[in-house]
Amino acid sequence: MQDIRVAAVASLSRIGEIQTNLETIRRWSGKAKEQGAELVVFPELSVIGFWLHRQAHRYAQPVPGPATDSLVQIASEMGVLLAAGISEECQGRFYNTHVLVSPSGILGTYRKTHINPYESPYYYEGNSLPVFDIGKARVGISICNDNLYPENLAVLALKGAEVLLMPFAYGGSNHNLWLASSACAVYRTRGLDLGCFVVAVNNAGPVPTPDGDTNRYPGGAFISDPEGEIVARTQGMGPGEKMVVADLRAKALHDRRSVPHFTLRLRRPELYGRVSELL
Repeated sequence: MQDIRVAAVASLSRIGEIQTNLETIRRWSGKAKEQGAELVVFPELSVIGFWLHRQAHRYAQPVPGPATDSLVQIASEMGVLLAAGISEECQGRFYNTHVLVSPSGILGTYRKTHINPYESPYYYEGNSLPVFDIGKARVGISICNDNLYPENLAVLALKGAEVLLMPFAYGGSNHNLWLASSACAVYRTRGLDLGCFVVAVNNAGPVPTPDGDTNRYPGGAFISDPEGEIVARTQGMGPGEKMVVADLRAKALHDRRSVPHFTLRLRRPELYGRVSELL
């Protein structure tokens, strides 16, 4: 790994308003670039908006497709890497997908692997845990509910991930309560256990839905180091759009993984076979 500057943007993603959301991504990518960011991370389903409704499928797109073409164009204009969420249609199935793009094209895609009961009527589960080499670091992506499964993230780390991108859509209205929540503690703990940086970013709200309801998100983002310590976090009350930028230092990764008691090194996979059995 080499030092890399990363931005996490808690953006407001309007449901079905793809061009508006892409302009939001362009605007914040420009701000991130002004602060020297090389990788800019956006929340779950940030391109199409998060809406658990059968009509949401009309906003889905293939990958590659028009939306990912636009993301590549934005990445090229700004000279950054982008990670953003899209509802992906593939052979009649729909996936909650995060795409990683560079100025020259799509670097990779990740389909959410752990679909909870509220989402299962609308999305299929992905079945792979890829790790992407972005030049200065190796990156794994884990979306929202996926982050509650330690096995998921352990596989990414064992496959070489040094940075874990954790986009999600956590409901509520209190930004400070979200940052103090058990979910945030779990995310940081995953980074500590695996010796990885964590880039966690939530949707911002409120977002009106086409059926007359409102999705409320507290927004917020944080970046933690391989010791599980937060190095940057959004500040202030309220759910509005916010961004954090931080340098991920290669030395911090090396130092964490060099200690004699580093947990990933001392694991005993011969004891864990039961985890992969069908119970």
